[in-house]
Amino acid sequence: MKKNSLSLLLSLLLFPVAPSFSACAVSSAPVEEQVLLFSFFKEPNGRDGLHLATSEDGINWSELNDGKSFLVPCVGKDSLMRDPSICQGPDGLFHMVWTSSWKSRSIGYACSKDLIHWSEQRDLPVMEQDLSTKNCWAPEIFYDDQSKMYYIVWASSVDSNPDAPNKDGNNHRLFEVHTKDFTTFSPARLIYCPPSMTVIDGCFLKKEDTYYLFVKNEDKGAASPMKYIYMTSADSFLGPYPYEKSYGEWKISPEWVEGPSVFEWKGEVFLIYDMYRTKKYGAVRSKDMKNWSKEETLNIPRGLRHGTVFKAPASVLRNIIKHIQK
Repeated sequence: MKKNSLSLLLSLLLFPVAPSFSACAVSSAPVEEQVLLFSFFKEPNGRDGLHLATSEDGINWSELNDGKSFLVPCVGKDSLMRDPSICQGPDGLFHMVWTSSWKSRSIGYACSKDLIHWSEQRDLPVMEQDLSTKNCWAPEIFYDDQSKMYYIVWASSVDSNPDAPNKDGNNHRLFEVHTKDFTTFSPARLIYCPPSMTVIDGCFLKKEDTYYLFVKNEDKGAASPMKYIYMTSADSFLGPYPYEKSYGEWKISPEWVEGPSVFEWKGEVFLIYDMYRTKKYGAVRSKDMKNWSKEETLNIPRGLRHGTVFKAPASVLRNIIKHIQK
């Protein structure tokens, strides 16, 4: 983001203009302005923890806290914090999950009321019941206002899954658990298991009464095209979500991308993704979930890797900026 644009954003956040009200307007509590935030990690391997950026338009992103981490990981087999995913629940708390190890049956979890001060980190053994599980990658957290549940979805390669095709020794599929209180969790179950391809990096968007799943085709070699993001949809969060009948049928992104994040902003749906071969981020957008724009390149902080874009009250961002400036 250009310097003058960032200065204007900070000015509006720190010294907001008071809203005007009509004398004949129905009295109601004002809805607080929302801002875009991006949780992400940096190499090497996410060891220094959580990073945050903000944007006015979903394309130009400015890093917060002068590039320093907001939370250093301390749980999991490898104590990593890759692929951090954050959502705010109706209780006002921000809940975060992340990849804590390359090879384990658990993921990391913590919560915060302000994205500055965090709870004690926990290691959630989401796949502990299946000893053949090789990994738990890129967990995504989603609050469903219909079921009043928090859903956590991730990719695992599981040797005990005979129906999944095995590519390069892995058969990644999407699994989920759900909870209302982060104390009691459902057993892990398959939520998306295409019969002909391996998949990772699932992310979700609810629009009206439809749930959209964006997922990466992880196949390579035999697949053509390969390693792209496609979209499928269902009437409930748990699906069932249809599969592609042939490679590229529902392809939205170019090939050789990963780490998608989807969000709605100012009347458009943005799908962004990590073009990891060129160390850039790309984006496409749509107004109708059918026609997608020509790809744009994001202006992102140096070193930004797979994370999640989420919305937060403007007061949360103002508080972060004030905290940083102390």
